[in-house]
Amino acid sequence: MSNIYAIDIETAPGYGFENFEDAALDHHRNRITLIAVASKDFGKVFTSVSDFNSWLGTVKQSNTRFVYHNGKFDLKTLITKGAHLTVDDYGGDTMLQAVAHSNKVSEFYLKQYEADRSAINKELGGTKNVHRRAGQYSLKVLAPYILGVPRFWETANHENVEYALKDATYTYELHEAQQALLATDNTLDFYENKIMNWARMLLRAELAGITLDGDKLRDEWDKEEIRKIELEEELYDLWAEGNRRYVDQERNSVRLTYAAKMDTAVKKLKHPTPEAVMRTTSRYEALMDAALAKLPTRINLNSPTQLSWLLRDYLGLDITDPMDEDEESTGKLVLQGLAAKGHKDIATFLSLRESHKLATAFFPSYKEKAYNGKLHTTFRIEGARTGRLSCSGPNLQQVPRSARFRSLFRARPGHKLVVYDLGAIEPVVIAYLTEDPTLCKLLIEGKNFHSNNVRIFFDVDADDKTVKAKYAVERDLAKEVGLALMYGAGPRRLMMSAQKRGFEWTFAKCKQIYSRFKAAYRPVFDFKADLDASLEGGAPMENVLGRKLKIINSEDVYMKGFNTLIQSSASDMLLNAAFKASQELDSAKAYPLLFVHDEVVSESEETYAPHAAMVLKSQLEGYKLNTAHGLIPVTAEGGIYDCWQK
Repeated sequence: MSNIYAIDIETAPGYGFENFEDAALDHHRNRITLIAVASKDFGKVFTSVSDFNSWLGTVKQSNTRFVYHNGKFDLKTLITKGAHLTVDDYGGDTMLQAVAHSNKVSEFYLKQYEADRSAINKELGGTKNVHRRAGQYSLKVLAPYILGVPRFWETANHENVEYALKDATYTYELHEAQQALLATDNTLDFYENKIMNWARMLLRAELAGITLDGDKLRDEWDKEEIRKIELEEELYDLWAEGNRRYVDQERNSVRLTYAAKMDTAVKKLKHPTPEAVMRTTSRYEALMDAALAKLPTRINLNSPTQLSWLLRDYLGLDITDPMDEDEESTGKLVLQGLAAKGHKDIATFLSLRESHKLATAFFPSYKEKAYNGKLHTTFRIEGARTGRLSCSGPNLQQVPRSARFRSLFRARPGHKLVVYDLGAIEPVVIAYLTEDPTLCKLLIEGKNFHSNNVRIFFDVDADDKTVKAKYAVERDLAKEVGLALMYGAGPRRLMMSAQKRGFEWTFAKCKQIYSRFKAAYRPVFDFKADLDASLEGGAPMENVLGRKLKIINSEDVYMKGFNTLIQSSASDMLLNAAFKASQELDSAKAYPLLFVHDEVVSESEETYAPHAAMVLKSQLEGYKLNTAHGLIPVTAEGGIYDCWQK
């Protein structure tokens, strides 16, 4: 029988990090204000790590189990601050219990909770005590929903002992209640032997962090600043006449406005003597000069209104939103479509937007978040709406795939990065679950899903090698939209993706292509229709590894149900293979650091790297996906590198 204790901590920005964004949530930049512990007949709050350690020494035995809510955060902070805990002390997590079982918080309850929260915040009048939004896996939502306790709210005071103890107590009670739910739901094994194993693996990765090449970061940042300035100057040269006309138009508008105001003021004079008229005229001329001085000398390219004038009124371009023909847009999709039609100035503007984002957000964010030369991201098993693993602080899943950016992340001296990617895993999972004969045969024969879709979309007779060599743009389109069509997108999405690549496809043509696509994979769409009907009725679904998932909002079923089933399967397969590999390897010599979409990045001692690569690849490819049409192969691509690459 285990002795179970629930632990909850309160944190505040560490001393010297008060102005650092989200410092209270960063285990290197925060400080612990309280540590609350609760059990069946026990509750205590510690104000120092040393006092907490003294208590640990009296209770920590082989049968002692510590549970948390969102435990990776608590443990990262506790371990970093010197608590006598290890990754193995991650004994349970009430948030992850809720992820595992199918008894999800109802949509009605979430809406009511949000209404109550908004009402209370309105009463508080926007003070610092305003309560944060809470999702379906928040302790603030789960405890009242499952335990039936009164709703409770966080406090602005990070040293509120009563609040901290309440969190720990509810975590303990929620853990006990959800263990029973998991057993009834037949998901206890999945929670204990999969999700918790993955969570401990992710915790180790978060604590380790990945090395950031600071010199290369500064060099690339400097290059991007120069590139941004050059693109700005190039663009303003291209649009010089448009700038001049816009500025003249704005200046004329100001002059006319103040002339009208001055005329009205003069007419209202009771005694319009020459001196009075002169004073009034001079006053409005001074106001006009001041207003003219404030006018910009260039169009603000970040202003949708000004950019619309430039594109539509000056350049005469069609900026109709392909997703809504009654609206206009200066968004990325419209601009990509214009650039694909040969408008080089629009292509330059898109490059400028990208450069501006890199120079003002991407590189500065990494510099700010790095600690002792490393980036420590946070992985969230419950994160993405599709059941995929997500990450934040920073989000390393948003790192562009080009070598320029990925080479910022390096192995430590004497080590290598072992990088492998589950190749085209989503079509593989779709084929396995639907047993679509066309898709199964395609994959069993080693052919490519995206290249096959080029043949369907463009009605071309070419093998995969020819498609890749001669139909690069067409394949890019097929790669972007093929899975989306299976997940619930339709002809309009196909038209949007085609137009931004320069294909002038009408909606009618896209409907024909979409019909041809559905006919080619009819069993996939039939499977999705049956799944949608089941989910609309409130039933849960189970992914390839046994995770139970439920779409709580019936309106989300069509676009999110099948998508969630496939993407959660792919994500869980990656995690489970990586965990098995880590169990087989010497953890002192090799361990995973990053999980990005279908890719795992491990770090290994240089001499041990070939063995680590062999084991990781073997585990990733070890799934036996048998269908009525044969065994669908799972392939992993990658290798051993000095920096993050593929």
